[in-house]
Amino acid sequence: MCSVPGAPENVIAVSKTFSSIDVSWKLVPKAKQNGIIIKYEVEVRKEVNVSGVWDYHANISTENLSVVVQNLTMFVKYGIAVRAYTSKGPGNHSDPPKTLMTLETGKAFMKYHNNGST
Repeated sequence: MCSVPGAPENVIAVSKTFSSIDVSWKLVPKAKQNGIIIKYEVEVRKEVNVSGVWDYHANISTENLSVVVQNLTMFVKYGIAVRAYTSKGPGNHSDPPKTLMTLETGKAFMKYHNNGST
């Protein structure tokens, strides 16, 4: 029986430049896939965005478990989340969005994990 999937795990976000963030994740565990995963969605928003609307969406095929988010603003904090889809729709986002600041030097690093709980 197909239903919405659990959240992707081991999401890692790395600020490499002043305007881009590399985001990668691991598959949703088999027991929590609840059907066939048809795509992933990466969402990014400025931390000051209190409306809850995501500034950036990327639909990623299941062959890829990473994306480079580009055209971001230098020295701005962003919240980042990933979720999987089955034919029944989107699952939960990975952990509540974490913040990561883009830096010109590329020294920012934020790693966060989803422990599988909701």
